[in-house]
Amino acid sequence: MKIGWFTVMEWIAIISLLSTAIYGFAKAYSIFTSLVKTLKELNKTIRMLNEQSVEQDKRLSLLEANTRNIWRAIKELKSFNEGR
Repeated sequence: MKIGWFTVMEWIAIISLLSTAIYGFAKAYSIFTSLVKTLKELNKTIRMLNEQSVEQDKRLSLLEANTRNIWRAIKELKSFNEGR
C-alpha cells in the first residue's frame, strides 16, 4: 500500500530514522550543556586554587623572612655573648 510516493514500510523507516536523528541531537545537546556547566565549575575551582596558591606563597615568603630574622637574632645574641 502506498501513501504518497512511499509505501507504509518506507514511511515507518523514514519516521524511525527522523526520530532517531532528533533523539540523537537532543542527547548530544544535553551532553554538551552538561559539559559546559562542568567546565564552568572547573574554571571556578581552578581560579579559587590559583588564589589560594598566591596566598600560600605570600604566607611562605613571610615565614621564610621571619625564620631568617630569627637566625640573625640568634647569631647576634651569640656574638654578643661571646664578646663579653
